[in-house]
Amino acid sequence: MKGFNRTDEPTFLRKNAALWNDQWYQLKSKTPGAKFQWYKHGVKPVNQLLRPILESQTQDHCSYCDGYPPLRGDDTIDHFRPKSRLDFARLAYAWSNLYIACNACQRTKLEAFSEDLLAPDADNFSFDRYFIYEFATHKILPNPDAGSDEQLKAETTIRLFGLNDSGHIINRRHTLERWRGKSETDSVLDDFAHRFMLL
Repeated sequence: MKGFNRTDEPTFLRKNAALWNDQWYQLKSKTPGAKFQWYKHGVKPVNQLLRPILESQTQDHCSYCDGYPPLRGDDTIDHFRPKSRLDFARLAYAWSNLYIACNACQRTKLEAFSEDLLAPDADNFSFDRYFIYEFATHKILPNPDAGSDEQLKAETTIRLFGLNDSGHIINRRHTLERWRGKSETDSVLDDFAHRFMLL
């Protein structure tokens, strides 16, 4: 997980989010089993308008595992606080609740949430504050020098996003091998996945 700065809320979202959030909340209240579908702005679903903006914030990397590059159709918009839960339904279109994510992180997290889950755009977030990268195993571990609250947040984040599943571990190993063997013309950091371990 690499920290990033969230850009300003898009104008079309700022003008319509409250209405769209309320519409989704009302539908979910009346029909608990209702399936979420993005409303349209003009002729396009809102997620199609949001995706390139969210991707630009992370240089096309997954907000959570920092995976890159996304395969066509492999990246999606994650609701950090799940839109399926009625207590979070009014955040379905909240700019601060939307993150670009790879399918691996999205499929692992699904509708799970914890107040201990770390957000990569939080003001006080940095990888080194919460995590260490273990080069021998290619696992991400809670920083042993962090406080107990910070370690709990790190453990929760690793678990809910599956950051130490075999796919993530193998991808990090391959990234590190490529980074160590890079040429002078292959040294742009944003062209690599898992940038937090290369800094």
